[in-house]
Amino acid sequence: MLFQFYEACIREWNQNNRIISTGVYAFPVELAAKVAVHTVNRFLQDNSDNFDLVEWGLFDSHTEAVYEAEVDRLYKMI
Repeated sequence: MLFQFYEACIREWNQNNRIISTGVYAFPVELAAKVAVHTVNRFLQDNSDNFDLVEWGLFDSHTEAVYEAEVDRLYKMI
């Protein structure tokens, strides 16, 4: 379900330049990061001409570290 939410938000952002919130409402940040990073990655692969840059708006240094680690894991897999 979170995956579907992220996809819908990315489509909305793509049309209206809106921001997607990430894991602040007591949802486990590790799972939020995994879903967000992999969903954005898949969207970018399917829509490579739509974006030049993805910026994460994260709430604290712990969340930043978790997202950075997930991005690093993803790119080691690719």
